Amino acid sequence: MRLQVIEFVKEGDISQSVIQMLWERFSMKMPGTTASESRAALQLLGMAAGAEVDIVRSNFEILVAEGLGERACTDFQFAADTCTALLKMAGSEKVKAGAHETPYKFAADNEIFSRLLVVLIAGASKLEDSSYTHLVKQAIAVIYRIAEHPDQICTKLLQDVSTVILSCQSDDDPGTENENSEDIFEKATPRVAGIHPGYLARLINMAGEVALKQLVHLDVSVAGELKRRRAVKQEDRDRKRLGRRSSTVRKSISLTRSTSKTKVSATGESVEEEMGLTAAIADDEEAEYIRKICENEIVTGGSHGLLSQFAPMILKVCTNPAVYNNEELQIAATLALSRFMVLSSVFCETHLQLLFTILEKSPHSAIRANTIVAFGDLTIRFPNLTEPWTSHLYARLLDESSNVRTYTIKVLALLIFNDMVKVKGQISEMATCLLDKDEKIANLAKLFFSELSKKGNAIYNMLPEMISRLSQPDSAMEKESFQTIIRYLFSFIQKEKQLEVLVEKLCHRFRATRCDRQWHDLAFCLSLLSYSERSLRKLSENFACFADKLVDDEVYNSFFSIVQKARKTCKQDVKAILDELEQRLHECHVKGLTEEEVAEKAAKHSQAAKNAKQVHRRRGKAHIDSASSSAESEDEENRSPDGKRPAVSVAAKRTSSVAVSRGVRRSTRNNSRHHAMPLTDE
Repeated sequence: MRLQVIEFVKEGDISQSVIQMLWERFSMKMPGTTASESRAALQLLGMAAGAEVDIVRSNFEILVAEGLGERACTDFQFAADTCTALLKMAGSEKVKAGAHETPYKFAADNEIFSRLLVVLIAGASKLEDSSYTHLVKQAIAVIYRIAEHPDQICTKLLQDVSTVILSCQSDDDPGTENENSEDIFEKATPRVAGIHPGYLARLINMAGEVALKQLVHLDVSVAGELKRRRAVKQEDRDRKRLGRRSSTVRKSISLTRSTSKTKVSATGESVEEEMGLTAAIADDEEAEYIRKICENEIVTGGSHGLLSQFAPMILKVCTNPAVYNNEELQIAATLALSRFMVLSSVFCETHLQLLFTILEKSPHSAIRANTIVAFGDLTIRFPNLTEPWTSHLYARLLDESSNVRTYTIKVLALLIFNDMVKVKGQISEMATCLLDKDEKIANLAKLFFSELSKKGNAIYNMLPEMISRLSQPDSAMEKESFQTIIRYLFSFIQKEKQLEVLVEKLCHRFRATRCDRQWHDLAFCLSLLSYSERSLRKLSENFACFADKLVDDEVYNSFFSIVQKARKTCKQDVKAILDELEQRLHECHVKGLTEEEVAEKAAKHSQAAKNAKQVHRRRGKAHIDSASSSAESEDEENRSPDGKRPAVSVAAKRTSSVAVSRGVRRSTRNNSRHHAMPLTDE
């Protein structure tokens, strides 16, 4: 609906009179307007402002007075919708390239923020209204989007809310209300056990939202503002440089020669400016500046950090789930912990193990799902820190909760397709999702492998390891399920070279098998491939790897099916390979030869072939020698008494050479026929 309203405004289908009517409905100046109609009008105005910002900016005072007035203190959903409309005033978060417009900001002491703080502080103790959490999210977003110093406003907000929450605990401590707000953080952590779980969850949730928005503020708003100011200064320098260039042209040649000896050019540019390195150096310096702030001044800054004093409270709740066993509180604490970790690599590395302990042991599926999403954010931010923990993420593909499995597939797909996580044998857990009882998860898994097949040779590279993992005795996967999964994955293997190498790899896997179930699975995989002449030769060369397994009827039938399918499509020159392979399969199946016997037999076949080739070569050479010796004897008989040879006609010479060549060809043909016959062991 939001997109439709935006399109209507752009096309002019919603006139100015309609907008005016919506404002009157929102402010309840139109007689008979109910509270629900007022809220609906506010929501429509917020949607329309997505296409035309002036709809909100031109009525800014009305929006603040009505939307953040008395009604907001009792109707948190109405206040949240007001914040959504206020966010439209800042315009789009995406800054156009080359645009240097001053951001739409308000001073920290503006009425907007004072009213917002009043609503948030007053609602902190009203646990019966569940819309408060959504209001906190939207209000903090407004503060960080349009305030000049959002960190100062949020620091005061957290202090005041902490004071209210501590005052709402048991009446055993009557001096709570008179405490200094600056000391509230130090006194809050020891009293955590005595605070109502609902109040504590709201405070921790608010701290987590501030942490997330502070990171976005630094990475987007602050970095963008630094670049904007640098671009403005660069434009000023460019204008001055143009002026200096025009004046330099008028200077004498002697003055130009004298200034050319300096390291600064005639236009006043430094070497870095001439080479275009100034912007790159400035970007690196700004990025390092922001990184240091995130690392040292927010969650790890001691008593001076914006959120560092909330960290002990959050850790205490996360590490003691038996004491703080309220689900809402645990969800808020886990989310806040992950958001604190995203800010600082030091804090992240210190508490990674705690996060994965929560992932493994938490009985609440919502907490496990949130932790999966948090792991994706941490991997994008600190990939080297999270890489050793990737196996724990794959393990969640077997989680009992369908919601957790869904989020795991989505996060893994995001990380793999952005090259943040390498595709390894652990992806076999993803393959099991192809048969998930939840149709949505099965479709997600199919979409994942379909997209992965377009990513080079990813599926081909991981197939052998995946097959080994899926066929492990302890995998508890049924044979029919294994075959269904493998059929789907093998449909992505089409290149002949890949098929050839895959045949060799699967054959070698037979040597590492431990039970007949693994024999059956590998033989089945080989039977699914399409065989060319080279693939069949590769299968024959690695015959010793699986020969001792052919005593099993299922293994033999799989290999026999390979021969039968290959006969239907093979060429005439491949039939000899198939005949030999079929005979060897039959012999091993009937006699049950050991691997050593098969190797010895293969060596005999190879030696017999070499001997036959040598015999044929010797026969051909002997035939040529006999033909040449008979020609010499005839030459001696025909020699004249004076020792001279008689004249021989050209036709006679040609006849002799043709006869010799025919003899050589006949010998070669016999030799090739001998090689074409299948070799058998007498």
